[in-house]
Amino acid sequence: TSLRFLPNSPTLVNAGTGRGCLSACFVVSPEDTMDSIMQVAHDAAMIEKWGGGIGFGFSKLRPKKDPIATTHGEACGPIAVMKLYSAVGATLTQGAFRLGAHMAQILDSHPDIREFIHCKDGDDTLQNFNVSVQITDEFMRAVETDQEWALTSPRNGELVASVPARDLWDEIAESAWKTGDPGVAFMDRVWETAPNPQMGPIQTSNPCGEEFLENYGNCCLGSINLDKHVGRSDFDWDVLEETVRTAARFLDDVIVVNEFPLPELREVNLRTRRIGLGVMGWADALVRLNIPYDSKQALDLADKLGEFLNRTAWDESRILAEERGPFPEYERSALKEKGMLPVRNSSVITIAPTGTISRIAGCSSGIEPHFAIAWRSNVLWKDHDEGTTTRLIDAPKSVWETLERGLGADNGVRDVLELVAENPDEAERILGEHGVDARSFRTSMGISPEAHVRMQAVWQKHVTNSVSKTINLPNEATVQDIKDAYWLAWETGCKAVTVYRDGSKSMQVLETGMESGTA
Repeated sequence: TSLRFLPNSPTLVNAGTGRGCLSACFVVSPEDTMDSIMQVAHDAAMIEKWGGGIGFGFSKLRPKKDPIATTHGEACGPIAVMKLYSAVGATLTQGAFRLGAHMAQILDSHPDIREFIHCKDGDDTLQNFNVSVQITDEFMRAVETDQEWALTSPRNGELVASVPARDLWDEIAESAWKTGDPGVAFMDRVWETAPNPQMGPIQTSNPCGEEFLENYGNCCLGSINLDKHVGRSDFDWDVLEETVRTAARFLDDVIVVNEFPLPELREVNLRTRRIGLGVMGWADALVRLNIPYDSKQALDLADKLGEFLNRTAWDESRILAEERGPFPEYERSALKEKGMLPVRNSSVITIAPTGTISRIAGCSSGIEPHFAIAWRSNVLWKDHDEGTTTRLIDAPKSVWETLERGLGADNGVRDVLELVAENPDEAERILGEHGVDARSFRTSMGISPEAHVRMQAVWQKHVTNSVSKTINLPNEATVQDIKDAYWLAWETGCKAVTVYRDGSKSMQVLETGMESGTA
């Protein structure tokens, strides 16, 4: 109720009702058999019926037109299976509060990699899927040195084709420029930090990329509202520590009472006891502290915060293990092998996109910068005769309150924000003319791709799972800008990264400016 911490929306929506799962993230990946492909279709339907999002790994499936000995036919390939799962999701009514989200990933050496890269180029298919190419360090070195890249059959390891690595790299960036897909996942970073390699290699992530999970794995998430922990000139570290410890216990308790649509999901959840404690309100906190998002000071503070959150959460997991026992896979896990004391959870920190809960909390989402300083929201009012629409001025709470302090609550704050909403590119000038220093009011389009990536990378240092973040780019961004962002993400140790060029999709959630006037 203080809004210092909120669990993920499935927990808020389903807890106490007896009719839904409390986790948001699931992964289920098919083996290269018809039985497995159809079993995953069934299992995905059950998860979606309960309101979950799903990640699928398709790297084990044989390529299109590969021979099938038992039927003397040919394989349909991963893209056809993706479309099957997409159709299954589209026919279901979700746990009734949101549509299902999907992730598809495939390894860079799969023979169907080109078809996968371009599967969303038309922006008219697989609308309920995000797609990411799983990229290895070996592939990146082949791009760097302009080498040929081997495409091999997952069925028998035989060479199917050889292509210039730079050609694939160019095509990934060009497609991402067109529609935002595919993203990239750097799998060596994923595999080398996996807490439970004894349970098999990680095959994919959840839909937004913040959770790379064991097959049939899932994770209960929740996020700390950093904006609620800002004091006069710094964070209130004592209160923040209390929130971290309470939230870690809360999420571990969620595992105890959670319900699942499939017994396999509960089994993996109990064996790994993964929790994903994250943050939201980061951009708001920076505004209150008068720190520009794309400054060294912001990176240094993120480094300090991330280390504090990670250390405190692991310590609370250690205390929980003393009270309740470690997670069952601990003795066989990479955590024990690396010398970590017994802990209750095999992972603790995740940074999720926090779409729903950041709206409830009234704060910025995840570690994203603000999308805009001000915008208009179209609100539909229904009466007995007809529906009418009202356009309301909106702005981040931290920005609104900072302006009220600078201008006075009754001194035209709304009028100033109206001007900013109509002229987003002139925001800093408009605010300056009204005596407001807006240097800390940084927005996603005004931040360089490099600054976006470096912020993600500094948080990733202290995140045991992964970080969901979008590198937002202006419409005039180039394919080279996307290549540079992806390359820097690899160099700086990010696990996964997504780009989005403004206006590159036919349907876009957030918009600014006079023509659309919406967000």
